[in-house]
Amino acid sequence: MPYDFKEKAAGGEREQKIIELTRYMMHKHYCENDEEALIERFADPFVWFGTAEHEYAQGAQTVAGIFRQFSGQVIRCNISDEQYTATEIGPDVFLCTGRLWIATDPDTQTYLRVHQRVTMVFKWNGGDPRCCHIHISNPYTEMTEEDVGFPTGMARQSYEYMQECLAVQRKQIEEQTAELASIYNTVPCMILRILRTDRGCSLLTCNQALAGLLGRSMEDVRGLDWSRGYCEDVLEEDGDRLREALENLEKPGDCLFVDYRVRDQSGNVIYLSSTNTLLSDGEGGRLIQRIAFDNSKRVEMENVLKRMSFEDSLTGLFNRNKFNQDMDGGWGDTRKLLGVACFDINGLKTVNDRRGHSAGDDLIRRTARHIREVFAERAYRVGGDEFVAAEDSLGREAFEAKVHAVCQAMAGDGISVSAGYSWRKDRCSFREQVNEADRRMYEEKKRHYSRKENDRRKRTGESASMKHFNIAIDGPAGAGKSTIARMAAKRLGFVYVDTGAMYRAMALYFLRKGIDPHDEEAVCRACGEAEVSIRYQDGAQQVILNGENVSGLIRTEEVGNTASTVSAYMPVREKLTELQQSLAARENVVMDGRDIGTCVLPRAEAKIYLTASVQVRAQRRFKELQEKGVPCRLEDIEKDIADRDYKDMHREHAPLRQAEDAVLVDSSQMSIEQVAEAILRIAGEKGWDVSGGKQEA
Repeated sequence: MPYDFKEKAAGGEREQKIIELTRYMMHKHYCENDEEALIERFADPFVWFGTAEHEYAQGAQTVAGIFRQFSGQVIRCNISDEQYTATEIGPDVFLCTGRLWIATDPDTQTYLRVHQRVTMVFKWNGGDPRCCHIHISNPYTEMTEEDVGFPTGMARQSYEYMQECLAVQRKQIEEQTAELASIYNTVPCMILRILRTDRGCSLLTCNQALAGLLGRSMEDVRGLDWSRGYCEDVLEEDGDRLREALENLEKPGDCLFVDYRVRDQSGNVIYLSSTNTLLSDGEGGRLIQRIAFDNSKRVEMENVLKRMSFEDSLTGLFNRNKFNQDMDGGWGDTRKLLGVACFDINGLKTVNDRRGHSAGDDLIRRTARHIREVFAERAYRVGGDEFVAAEDSLGREAFEAKVHAVCQAMAGDGISVSAGYSWRKDRCSFREQVNEADRRMYEEKKRHYSRKENDRRKRTGESASMKHFNIAIDGPAGAGKSTIARMAAKRLGFVYVDTGAMYRAMALYFLRKGIDPHDEEAVCRACGEAEVSIRYQDGAQQVILNGENVSGLIRTEEVGNTASTVSAYMPVREKLTELQQSLAARENVVMDGRDIGTCVLPRAEAKIYLTASVQVRAQRRFKELQEKGVPCRLEDIEKDIADRDYKDMHREHAPLRQAEDAVLVDSSQMSIEQVAEAILRIAGEKGWDVSGGKQEA
């Protein structure tokens, strides 16, 4: 703090004021280097003797000029042990003598301490004392009587002072270190400091949390190899990222975040998130501090949530979303070996019909358990009764042995499955091999049902009323499927299921939510929020969307085009296919769509592929819209129909195609009545007694 002369001298005797003024001038010169404060106290005549041999001058202006040269040049000092005496040696003339210790401030990085003597003379003029003489000397500047050839006395004083300063600094460092150690050892994070030089890295210090994290003692931690900037407990595949981070710290203050893993002494893998900071860069090397937090619980929770999003809730296997992700992401395509197997439960529909869906769910869970026990790493449930398993590390014989093991285990559990597999060495492709395995699996399934004892059409004691007759009508948009299917169902006494209306209801939901139908990920996420169901009122199908009857809102062009887009996404198809199959299992139905005979009801008793030329279908739609008063152009409708045909026929999942056992009916030159009669005739040929309204034995 600046020395305040007026405050110190207030109310004292004149001798005391002279002492305080002397003290004030010494502090201004040595502690504050404020030479102007001294000059303003000068009186004329003035005489000055400094500490050096050549320092002598007289006259207030002359001395003031010398003192101004000192401004900014006198190193900052501290004054201690001051002793002063003031005496009136004549009328209003006072002599003040004193001695004191002057030491450089430790912050100046200069260590010098001297014992100094001072003599000042003041004249009292109207209550304001003025200085007319200053004489300052350092008694130990010259050699003492004990010194021989060198002023060792003053050197010893400076050395002792320097040692005192160092002792103070050491004490401060020890206190700070103890405080930091206390903090470091109580925080729930790992803290360590590394010195990086051209020769490598070394551990300087670490806290107890690091030792506890690794399951080691502090002594063991210090004894580990830290030459690479991390210890051997770091997983090898993560070490490169840590080393690269250290190399990229270029200047003090640079900071990089690195996630990595370590393995503790019990073999557990611990996930860490670290902050790596370059604290200093000097001749001795680069000082780097690493602070790391244990994120294992967060990572575990993220993995649980991730597994849940990719986990089939019934079986615990990967679900269709994960399967699609791996297909689209090309999983397995870079493997040198890849085996893929497809499994399909035989007779699940029969179990559901005879014993209920709870028994069917139990059958699915048992099947999944056998697959998981053999293919623990990668197994999917991709449909109601279909499964896919993959293995990327086995030779052909070992992979085939696994597939046979699954089949044998299920046979021992009373489960009948059809299986197919694909194995490749090089040229691996998950998508291609799934298709190969799936084709072989269906060939096996066909052979299974071709055997007399497995014939699904064979009567097994159930009454005729328990055997339902299904008619599947597929075809492109505008071919008249809905009109014909509705007419045929009415004449046969069947339930008409308009699957297109179901997809349109889903499309309406996505449009209302403002979801882009081309954003597959967004559509699939929202799919679970839409609940579509079917009700029949006065024999007419009513489509219910989340409790609302939307039958009259789903026949617009916008809804139809959206339905064509979203129906290509597997989660949408799976959701509605399950509902459609459930209806067909309970009733005699006529069901129309684009994949009824190929995917939804592949075992339907009668399959029809109903089509017409693009021009005829466009003309029918044009006439329908004109009758409703909707403005439209024929060429636009024709283009929309052609575009929609292309999309439906080329979509990845369940594309529009004629089933192998479907009867082709081209309605281009036929009336509605003629087409309906054709449908009834086909149903009769396939075993339904058209005249009597029952299935023939």
